Amino acid sequence: MRFLKLLGESKALAAAPGGVRLLKAVRALPELSRRQVGKKPLLPKEVDAHLVGRAWKRAVYSNPDLPEGAADRDAYVVCVLEHLHRALQVRDVYATPSLRWGDPRAHLLAGTTWEAVAEDVLASLSLTDPVAEHLNSKAMALDAAWKQMAARLEEAGDESLVKVVVSPGTSAQPGRARLVVEPLGALGESATLAELRAVCQAMLPRVDLPELLLEVHEWTWFPDASLTWPTSPPAWTTCTPRWSPCWSPRPATSASPR
Repeated sequence: MRFLKLLGESKALAAAPGGVRLLKAVRALPELSRRQVGKKPLLPKEVDAHLVGRAWKRAVYSNPDLPEGAADRDAYVVCVLEHLHRALQVRDVYATPSLRWGDPRAHLLAGTTWEAVAEDVLASLSLTDPVAEHLNSKAMALDAAWKQMAARLEEAGDESLVKVVVSPGTSAQPGRARLVVEPLGALGESATLAELRAVCQAMLPRVDLPELLLEVHEWTWFPDASLTWPTSPPAWTTCTPRWSPCWSPRPATSASPR
């Protein structure tokens, strides 16, 4: 509980607009940790329902070991801490001063500093249109893309491999829509591919491995660079191209040349 007290009372935490509500819940954690829930149970109205998602509803609101109508204090605390971890990763909640967990928006130009370079920066990014006009054009393009995808899915019907699935929700929290793409089935081997494989296989020369190693050795002398023969020279130094030497990837101390 000391950790929750230090976390909730820390002045190093701050929030962007998207994390103000979460930071308020974090500030309330020290009081929750000191609360004697056995005498004064936590009520659902004292819990920020916006933070309790579907994965946490049962743990927070339906603990069978608690009196009916009471919320689970410990489950709610863990729920808030999970949201805090995610918010720190996207900097909706940030720590100051900190290089890693600080607010990246603090490095943005503002005021007269931004006004002095705004025209050149926007021109280099081809953002010369007014802000409202630019955002409206992007929104219209996005809306057209969604409508086009919806029309194609409707045209494909039940045989479509891409579907939009909406999970069940409630009046307070609607279900989320997600795009589901079914895996494609494996294609069989075509007759032309089998014929090409047979032709390529027939074009490959048939040669024994020792003969191939001896021939490559005449080009590159690679065995002399990769193996050591402390007492006697390699066997292939005395061979003619008609012979097949006994080549081993191990040193001569464990295999004697024949």
